[in-house]
Amino acid sequence: MHFSVKSLVHTTAFLAALAGSSASAATVSQTIDTFGTDGGYEFDFTSLIASQLSSGFALTFTGGSIGFEGNSAEVASPLVYNFSQTVSEGGIDVTTNFYTYGDEVTDFATVSYTSGTLMDDTNSDVDIDTVFGPVISGEQENDTTISFADFGDVAGFGMLTAADLTDLNSDGLFGVTLLTSGNPFQTLGITLDLTYTVAPVPVPASALLLTSALGSIVAMRRRKQRSIRS
Repeated sequence: MHFSVKSLVHTTAFLAALAGSSASAATVSQTIDTFGTDGGYEFDFTSLIASQLSSGFALTFTGGSIGFEGNSAEVASPLVYNFSQTVSEGGIDVTTNFYTYGDEVTDFATVSYTSGTLMDDTNSDVDIDTVFGPVISGEQENDTTISFADFGDVAGFGMLTAADLTDLNSDGLFGVTLLTSGNPFQTLGITLDLTYTVAPVPVPASALLLTSALGSIVAMRRRKQRSIRS
């Protein structure tokens, strides 16, 4: 095997620079659409880790967050009458009717992972806005209009802990479990947002020493050959 001093010097300089380089930061995100189906799901970042490693870089996840949001298949009818309430305002009796809209079932979703559980629930109650009508026979009639917000929606959000990051960095996989109740969910997505750093794979000190020693041997051999010729 033939070594040149020039190539060995360059190799030594490259290895030294590689060993002393600083890490750079980046972000990555994955979303799993479960369609509301209960069970276990897994975020897989092994390809990202492998691609960095093949380029000579080690990847470490340093932080992140997890969240979910979805919408249940809430039954949208009928309008259910609950009760009425009459109060006197300025000598006029005003009757307000109270309703719920839908099947009155509370929909619930949880996403469990290494260090915790995200949860949220929604029900079929909606706000009834009372619109005062004309005064008839000393009483004021009222019409009602239905207004509702976040109907059948659930959402949850949390930050990853050190335990979560340890789990993720161990094999590049992060498992979660979805559990729902109430009405079926039409959609329910879980998103994992991560920050990570990449740094050159550490070069063992022995590799630097070996390269340096080989360079010294080649240099000594060349000096010896020159002294013989002279």
